[in-house]
Amino acid sequence: MEFGIFGWWLMLADLFQLSSVHGCLREEREALLRLKASMNSSDDDFVTSWNSSQEGRNCCDWEHHMCDETTGRVIKLHLSYVRALDQEVWYLNASLFIPFQELKYLDLANMTQLRIFDISSNRFNGNIDLSPLPSLKLLEYLDLSHNYFNPITFSSFFNLSKLEIIFSDGNNLVDETLSQRWIPSFQLKGFSCSSCFSRRIITRFLHCEFDLQELHLPHNNLTGKFPTWLLENNSRLAVLNFRNNSLTGTLQLPSHYPNLFHLDISFNNIQGQIPTNFDCFPKSRVFKYF
Repeated sequence: MEFGIFGWWLMLADLFQLSSVHGCLREEREALLRLKASMNSSDDDFVTSWNSSQEGRNCCDWEHHMCDETTGRVIKLHLSYVRALDQEVWYLNASLFIPFQELKYLDLANMTQLRIFDISSNRFNGNIDLSPLPSLKLLEYLDLSHNYFNPITFSSFFNLSKLEIIFSDGNNLVDETLSQRWIPSFQLKGFSCSSCFSRRIITRFLHCEFDLQELHLPHNNLTGKFPTWLLENNSRLAVLNFRNNSLTGTLQLPSHYPNLFHLDISFNNIQGQIPTNFDCFPKSRVFKYF
C-alpha cells in the first residue's frame, strides 16, 4: 500500500507532537508545571498562566519565562516575587531544572526562605545574576559547580551571614574589590573550587578569618610553599585537598592538627622527606604526597 505524500506529512506531524506542544517542548512544559507545584506560588499571574488547560498548552506564552524563537526551548526563568515572604521554607530541587537544556538566565530574587540552592552539574552556561543573593538571608548551602557560568563575582556571597558551604568547581571567579579588604559576614565550614582559574582570588580567600572544616582547591596552579598557617588558623580542618597545583619547597606541618583525616598534596613540586612529626597523623587516615 502506498503511503503517499500526505500520509508522510501526517506521520511527521505526529512525531513532532511527541516532543512539542504548540510552540514549546512537551518535556519542558511538564517541567514548568512540576516547578510550579513545588513552589506553591502566591503570584496570581503565575498561577493563572502556568496551567495544563487547552488554552495554556503553549508554555512559551506563559508568564515569568522566555523561549527561544527558533527552538522553542526555555532560555530564561524569572522566578522573583512568585512566593509570599511569609511562606514556609522552600528547599529548591535542582533536578527540576534538568529538562531546560538551553537555560541561560535564572532569576530567583526574593526567595527569602531559601536555605539550600544547588544547581550543580547541569551544564548551564552564560551569565548568572547573583545580585539577588543578599536577600537570601537564610541561605546555608550554595552549589554552582560544574556549570559554565562566567564570571562569578565572589563578593556577591559576602552578605549571606548564614552561608556555610560554597561549591563553585569549574567556574571562573572574579573580584571587583581589588583595593578593599574582604570582610565576609559568614563563617564558612566548607569551600570547593576546583579549576576556578582564579589564583589571586583564592589566595585572598585563604587569608579570610574562617574556621574551615573542608577545603578543596585542586587544579588551580597555586604557587608558593605549602600553607602551614592554613592548618594553624583552622584547627577544625578535616579535609584539605591541594592536588595538582604548583606548590614548591618542603612540607612543613604544625605540631598539632587533631581533626585532619584527609590531606592530598599529590602532583605538586613539593620535595624532601615526610615531616618527622607526621606520627600524629593516624594510620587510619588518608595522606597523598606523590
